[in-house]
Amino acid sequence: MIGGTNKIVDIYMPLDSRDGPNTEIWPLATRQLKELVKVIRNLGWEPNVLNPDKFVASVSEGIKVIAGARGSRLIDFMAGWSYPDFTVSPLWQLPRDIPKLMLGSSIPEYPGNVGLLATAAGTAHVGLETSRLFIENFGDHRSYADAMGDFLKHGAVKTPFPEPLNVVSSEEDQRKAKASVSSLKGMIYGAVGPRSMQMWNKVSEADFLRYFGVAREGFDGLRLLKMVEKIPDDRAERALNFLVAKGMDIRLGPDPARHLTKGMVIFQMKAYFALVELKERFGLDFIGVQDQLDWVEHLPTTDLTLGLLNNRLRPEPDGETIVAATEADDGAAVTMQ
Repeated sequence: MIGGTNKIVDIYMPLDSRDGPNTEIWPLATRQLKELVKVIRNLGWEPNVLNPDKFVASVSEGIKVIAGARGSRLIDFMAGWSYPDFTVSPLWQLPRDIPKLMLGSSIPEYPGNVGLLATAAGTAHVGLETSRLFIENFGDHRSYADAMGDFLKHGAVKTPFPEPLNVVSSEEDQRKAKASVSSLKGMIYGAVGPRSMQMWNKVSEADFLRYFGVAREGFDGLRLLKMVEKIPDDRAERALNFLVAKGMDIRLGPDPARHLTKGMVIFQMKAYFALVELKERFGLDFIGVQDQLDWVEHLPTTDLTLGLLNNRLRPEPDGETIVAATEADDGAAVTMQ
């Protein structure tokens, strides 16, 4: 039975869809979990780890795992960067009145706190109320036992925050803001790829048009790849030489699994020209490109490509920047434009 007044706290552990990150982080997560379980038991509660053998690695898996919940509290423990919808859709299946704590590991090597914040955007989108707790040293029980006790006893963690800044918007500020929004009317935004890393960073075609007057065009990554394949090697080589001549420090290595190789840079130069062509062919004003996970599992990412587009000093330039948002982040794209 889910919920009720029992003193069981379910612990749910999502992470990545790839075996590599999950395998690397799991041993650390189990050590952290061991300490967390001690704190929970010392507070008089019984932990119920829903997936004790491995991380949840998909939305489908998460929905199946969350079906085993039987506690009156739930802790969503993120030991590293966790795909947001590995949490949001599964947690949506639970009764709304079950208190939910998003717990992020804040050690520098694996940014569970960053994953938590990305996930919080998703829970906010769908109206799920959650508390947050960040832990760096899980072995230091005293550093988080009180906060955990508050959650278990009261169903929430009340974290003290600094007083918010009072930003006064003058009439001139409002005029400039309205002018900025009006300037977007009639523009076209091109998004390559669907949803990045299960994040909640999309703006619908309807909302782009309704709020900004911007048309949103969608393109498949396969189209971009086929355009990349048509760019000649010598053109890409000239682009690389241009960057080096202008002082860019490009440090190459031999191992594509660990280093930036020349072949990877040449590919990104081709992607650069392909995106310029896409912009011209479809009359795009600004763009966003998704790398993860479809693209990055097979091809070099477009980070260098997009960085160049956002600069006036770029290969075969026309003197202007082309706003290009990484991971097809619609909100970032419209803000930069």
